[in-house]
Amino acid sequence: MANKAFLYGNFISDNSIANGIFRCRGVTVILGSEGLMLRRILIIDDDDDIRAMLQDRLQAMGFVVVTAGDGCLGMEIVKSSWIDGILLDIEMPVMDGLSTLQELRRWHAHIPVIMMSADNDPEKL
Repeated sequence: MANKAFLYGNFISDNSIANGIFRCRGVTVILGSEGLMLRRILIIDDDDDIRAMLQDRLQAMGFVVVTAGDGCLGMEIVKSSWIDGILLDIEMPVMDGLSTLQELRRWHAHIPVIMMSADNDPEKL
């Protein structure tokens, strides 16, 4: 009997294709040994425009995107939901990116993190 996976009722794969990456209705779907997974990315940045731009681009690529405006809110999201990767701003009020990364590593050391920063002054970068 064929092992079939469905997303929103649409047929996307059977066992003739193993460990594939598929796009279905604009959503990136990973089908592997653990089954069907949607890739969830958390963007933690205090700049609304940067969060919106990154969210727009990642959703266009098929990722499910969750956002947070500071490190404290980002940690609440990480502790309460499944996240596959994080884009993390370095300079933020409330809890900066490095403090957030340290706290994150205590809870979920396996989540990949990309640290980022934006500034008009190249000396600060």
